[in-house]
Amino acid sequence: MEVRPVEDYVELLQDLSTVQNVELKNAFLARQTNYEPLSNVNPKLVLYPLDQLNKITSNSDLMRVQESLVVHDLLDNLMGLSGTYIRYNNEFNPYNGDVPEFKIAKKMDASLKSFSKRTLQYGSYFVSLNNASERWSDIKYGVVLQSLSYVIKSFINDIYLPLLVNKLERSYHEDPTFSIRELKQLLNDSEIGKQLTLLHNLVSKIEDEMITREKTDLQQLSREDFLFEVEQFNGNDDLSPIFIERKISPIAKGGTILKILYKMILECLGDTTSMHFLQNLLIKISDNYYKTLHGWMTQGELNDPCDEFMIINTMTNINNINILNPIQCDRIWLTQYGIRKDGLLDKFTSSNDKGNNLLFKILSTGKLLNVIKRSLELNILPIRDEDFPMHSTVSVSNFVELMEGTNFELYVDQWYQRANKICLTMLVQGFKLPEVMENLSRWYFGFNNDYHVNKILQDSLVELTRHYSDKNSGVIENRIKIKFNNGKRQCDMNDKDMILKLMVVQLDKESFHDVIMQYINSELQTIGNANKLNNLDSIRDIVMQEFEEATTNIIKPPSDKPINKLNNIHYMKMDIGIPFPLNVIINRSCILQYQLINRYLNLLRYHNIVLEETWIEINKNYIWKYTGFNNEIKSKIIRRSRLIHNGMNNFIKSILEYFVQDVIVMEMSKCETLDDVMEIQSQLAESLTNILHDGCLMKLIEIQLQIFDIINKFCKFLLSMRRKLVQLDYNLYERFQDGVLTYDEEDNLVKIPEYIEFIKTVSQSFQDHRHTLLEGLWYHYQGKDHPLFKNSMGNDDSMSVITHGSRLITSSVNVSLSL
Repeated sequence: MEVRPVEDYVELLQDLSTVQNVELKNAFLARQTNYEPLSNVNPKLVLYPLDQLNKITSNSDLMRVQESLVVHDLLDNLMGLSGTYIRYNNEFNPYNGDVPEFKIAKKMDASLKSFSKRTLQYGSYFVSLNNASERWSDIKYGVVLQSLSYVIKSFINDIYLPLLVNKLERSYHEDPTFSIRELKQLLNDSEIGKQLTLLHNLVSKIEDEMITREKTDLQQLSREDFLFEVEQFNGNDDLSPIFIERKISPIAKGGTILKILYKMILECLGDTTSMHFLQNLLIKISDNYYKTLHGWMTQGELNDPCDEFMIINTMTNINNINILNPIQCDRIWLTQYGIRKDGLLDKFTSSNDKGNNLLFKILSTGKLLNVIKRSLELNILPIRDEDFPMHSTVSVSNFVELMEGTNFELYVDQWYQRANKICLTMLVQGFKLPEVMENLSRWYFGFNNDYHVNKILQDSLVELTRHYSDKNSGVIENRIKIKFNNGKRQCDMNDKDMILKLMVVQLDKESFHDVIMQYINSELQTIGNANKLNNLDSIRDIVMQEFEEATTNIIKPPSDKPINKLNNIHYMKMDIGIPFPLNVIINRSCILQYQLINRYLNLLRYHNIVLEETWIEINKNYIWKYTGFNNEIKSKIIRRSRLIHNGMNNFIKSILEYFVQDVIVMEMSKCETLDDVMEIQSQLAESLTNILHDGCLMKLIEIQLQIFDIINKFCKFLLSMRRKLVQLDYNLYERFQDGVLTYDEEDNLVKIPEYIEFIKTVSQSFQDHRHTLLEGLWYHYQGKDHPLFKNSMGNDDSMSVITHGSRLITSSVNVSLSL
């Protein structure tokens, strides 16, 4: 029988194009040629038993031959290949990405077996690193892991494999005395074995993190984290929970990888060579992350295609953003950029406020730079020495230098200060921010402008007193606008402010009561909505939906609520669209708060004007001054009406004076001396919120609206009393009779008690409501132990009442005593 040779077919599947050494290529190719079938499953060779080597060699050479065979296998094993006496474990399957475990021939010398076991781990590490580098080359793992993959491949191809082929294998072939101890020694002396171990440990930690994420309900974990932070959040924190994206990626990438590697560096502080190796590794894999951070801090640019940086852009898929649109502009500023909590470094997750403050500054820096570039229409913002405080800068070139000592804090602070300085200069000098805020206070709060504000209301008093009607609202609004614009032109002779030119007067579709109650309910429901979230991805959408509904006044009163006929003053509002970039500071939410405060002030001013007009009627009109009435009419109708009217007048003035002087002026003065853009924005929002949350407004607005209604009805009654008083005295009737009504003495005897009873009812109702309001204020300002309460009861008349709210309560008590 003729025996024909078997021709092996070889196909090289692994890419060796990156390997420059020709000898290395050939050596590696030789080991891959007979890779299949696996020798542990279908061996091509039958190994010669080690215990029978004495049959073919002398006893003196027995140990040397066995050692040579073992070293030959180890050179294969170090490349992850199976040998003759050291083979793959039977369970190993290279197709599912397993890391091989080797089994050693039983008859091998014990010392050789011990050396082999300590060396074989490098072969397993080699396969593990190869598998990880191939897997992490996919774009879904992010740039950091892709960089780590490249570093691992470079280490294997440029350092590890050349050591095996050029040094260990050559020594084995050329040096007859080359031993397993020398092989182990060369691996240890070159530090390559230690470096391979460090890389393997890093890969193992990353794989553990990946497995943990696979086994965890990430959505539930994110939800629990959010609810915990909402519960712990207080208004003094720099960073609101709403600005933090808590969605956890199922793949560990970005900052998570850097955290794992940085922690390994800290664990190796006592081992200089290992620490330097890991630091160089961190510099290489964090290069893109550092450049992204530097681009954000210096130019406000976010180059993060794999979503692994600490800043997240929530509007990457939204086009045609119009910064002139108030709603869109607010959304850009408030929610376009946020903090990605997944992968935050330990510097940001500390229990103290430093981490929170650092995150706030990082987020704010890029946002401020975007405002500057959009406002000035710049693609690149130049970096100038004069933009830095005291010309002192922290110079770092990589992530490792950035994390040393306090470099990171100094780095963040210097770029934040630069962005803040440029933006503040632009807003103050270029866009006149202080003047704009001052003019907003002039027209919305009446600061140094009471005459013009009151004149506008006085000129439109007739229209504002009419009952609101959907049918006639357009006509009435046009009349009010004409008179308002006439007033604006008169003011323009002396005042050339932008706010006056942009401001328009309107009749809202909802009354002040409905708007303020909707605002109060939205405040109470904010946390409730957060607790009901099933999907944290929609948090910003829900917040913005509520915000847009508030700013566009989409308020639907309950269907079972009785509709009262209210005067147009309850519907009048002064609206304005603040242009970009001023609307970054004075956003639409602030304008809504300005409007609510202004509408409340306008109600106070309107009723003050009505009371003053009525005062002229009941004190200057001849009929009211007529001395011929009987004593009952004089004392129980005329005198009592004047006393009640005077009490109402003083009470309204007290509320107006208190609310302007003790609440608005005090709160708005906090914004005057700030030199930080973010602090100005935060303080303005806080001051407006504090004004709205004052006990006089939000907590007691219902009782005040009832008092306004009592005043309004009583003033109408007083204005209608002129004709009724004429009917109560014959001499007046003879002088002022108009021929429509006749004098009826018997009817007068019936009407006088009715008038007296009505006045008595108004007086009692006014006193009851005022007393309820005062009790509410006392409770709001700490209750009976508060010095205001003691002073009002006469227990300590010498006490100086300077506490917040003292003017209103003290004045109100005096009014109460006068009645």
